[in-house]
Amino acid sequence: MKICIPTQSDTFADSRISPHFGKAQYHLVVEDLLEVARHNRDDRPSGDCAPIDWILRQGVTHVACLGIGDGAYQCLRPGGVTVLDAGRYRWIRDALRAAHAGELTPFDPARLCDHHHHHHSNGTK
Repeated sequence: MKICIPTQSDTFADSRISPHFGKAQYHLVVEDLLEVARHNRDDRPSGDCAPIDWILRQGVTHVACLGIGDGAYQCLRPGGVTVLDAGRYRWIRDALRAAHAGELTPFDPARLCDHHHHHHSNGTK
């Protein structure tokens, strides 16, 4: 399982999951609980949201997130990426362990962000 997870900082060990996939400062790619790649938001053109092409080039099989917009969700799925709901997990290590244990469920499309309502702190729209 190769997982991409949005984060608020670039320190993998102690990072919190970013509340919104596309607005995250960093996207980490993790395989076997080890970081294998990192993307910095500052490295993409102004106005771009999530780095979908970069994620697909990394061979990511899963994305674990707290919130994601319809555009990113719709672009990831045809690329063979399963979007998982990190739900109650706020720390990357906890979410990754849960993903590897099969405890994360597919993200519910009814919870996709519409970019007009951002209330991810409680896990709802």
